[in-house]
Amino acid sequence: TKVKKFQYVQDDIDKVVVKIVLVDKNIDCGGLEVLLRDLFNNIEVVFQYVDDIPCEKSGKFKDVINNLLAK
Repeated sequence: TKVKKFQYVQDDIDKVVVKIVLVDKNIDCGGLEVLLRDLFNNIEVVFQYVDDIPCEKSGKFKDVINNLLAK
C-alpha cells in the first residue's frame, strides 16, 4: 500500500480533486493516476500530493467530499 490517506473533493460536476498522502514521497504513482483517470472517465482529475489531510471540525475524517449539493 503506497497510500496512507486519500480524499476526493468534488466542487464542480466535471472536475474532481484527489488529495493523496503517500507512505513514502519517493513512490511513483503514475499507475494509480492512470487508474483513477480511467475510473472517472470524462471528468478532469487533479492530483494533489500533500503531507496530511485534516479531519473535519467534528474530529471525523471524510474520504469523499461532494460540494455539488451546496451550490
